[in-house]
Amino acid sequence: MRALHLLVLGQSNVANHGDGKSASHHGWVDGGANTQLTMADPIYGGTGQQGSIWPRVAEILHQKQGGTLGLTLHAVGGTSVEDWAPNGRLHQPLLDSLPQLGGRVTHIVWHQGERDTLLGTSQADYAERLTALHSAVACILPVPWIICRASYRADQTSDKMLAAQTAVLTKIPGCIAGPNTDTLGSEFRRDGTHFNAQGLDSFAAMMAQTLGALLAT
Repeated sequence: MRALHLLVLGQSNVANHGDGKSASHHGWVDGGANTQLTMADPIYGGTGQQGSIWPRVAEILHQKQGGTLGLTLHAVGGTSVEDWAPNGRLHQPLLDSLPQLGGRVTHIVWHQGERDTLLGTSQADYAERLTALHSAVACILPVPWIICRASYRADQTSDKMLAAQTAVLTKIPGCIAGPNTDTLGSEFRRDGTHFNAQGLDSFAAMMAQTLGALLAT
């Protein structure tokens, strides 16, 4: 496999809320209505207007393996897992967008948890809601998920969120372990939550390592 097309779901740290914009000529972004946009921050489909990891990831993959990265971004700052799960405000709009992606998307990336750290969501509730989301999406778009571990908010982390994410990752066949971005502490954050330029570079390197293993298969 020399090309990947990711559908990325989650909240601000994958939705253009980081410091330091970047661009790449070695990837493309789904602009809707069968259009392709340049891989340049801010990436279409995210709520922020700043930097992201995605052009950085595309550059690393090209330089190391000659791979190409395609991206469909569907990420909303400040969202909880409940917002994405069945009966949540983002659930049906997400499902409605999936049929047009069939046959194109190779993997789904999930990076979310910071909001649930704030809300104090229980481990059981988080795991149940993420599993329900996965099941609903898989009925329409049956591709592997890359589940990241993420809970870091206001310089605090949540063992419950990480345990829930790990439980879902372990339980669902075919899921792939993505980066654990809780390992990127305060020196990688601009405000105790969102990534600074160093944080985006580090997260991008972690994600590229995960994706590079897929390109190699």
